[in-house]
Amino acid sequence: KERAEQARAKRELEAKREARARLEMDRIDSVIEQKRERDRLDREAALEAERLELERTGGVKFCVVLRAVPTTGDGERVTLPQSALEELERQQALDLAKPLAFEITALDLSSSGFPLGDAPGGQEAGLLLRTTHAGVAEFTADEGTIGVPPATALNLTKSLGLGALAGLQVRVKFVKLPTPPKSFVRLQPRGEGFHREVKTHTRGAAHLYPASPGGNETLRTRERGRERERER
Repeated sequence: KERAEQARAKRELEAKREARARLEMDRIDSVIEQKRERDRLDREAALEAERLELERTGGVKFCVVLRAVPTTGDGERVTLPQSALEELERQQALDLAKPLAFEITALDLSSSGFPLGDAPGGQEAGLLLRTTHAGVAEFTADEGTIGVPPATALNLTKSLGLGALAGLQVRVKFVKLPTPPKSFVRLQPRGEGFHREVKTHTRGAAHLYPASPGGNETLRTRERGRERERER
């Protein structure tokens, strides 16, 4: 009888060990399956990000950090160094997009009095803050610099004014703006005294603003010798 009790206790112990082993195997299988699912989602997210990036850039990988230099003139056409043109030509960007458009992003402006933003990225020089878009007027800027006209500068510095542009580091990235068959831009005049031929003057100034993806930015025109502003 004693041997029978010992055998029964042994069987119960082995059964408990087997049950614990099965639970542990189930746990391990669950962890492996969860990791596989995370990896699958990560791969899908990476592929989607790659697809969106290809859609935005047309496959052109042009992204540089330059020092902003104020320039004069109307509109939103920056000046870039000759090396930028050479790189864009090498990647056939000039055949891909006409006119050329660039995403202009202010980088880590806390030293100029900007509040730090929550935008991701910015490995080149800290956080990415305010972003606008611009075309290019010419490739005559000194190497390492970008000539920024007042309209683009104010879209980057906002209420801080043009003085905040001095020495600002900006990221310049080639983008291929979408060109839907039907598109429009809505303008809101600011101030009083607009000329009644506002449509004609606005159309005349539109070529100075080749990169308008939308958002709350300011378009400036000159009518009868006076500068006017419209929010777009």
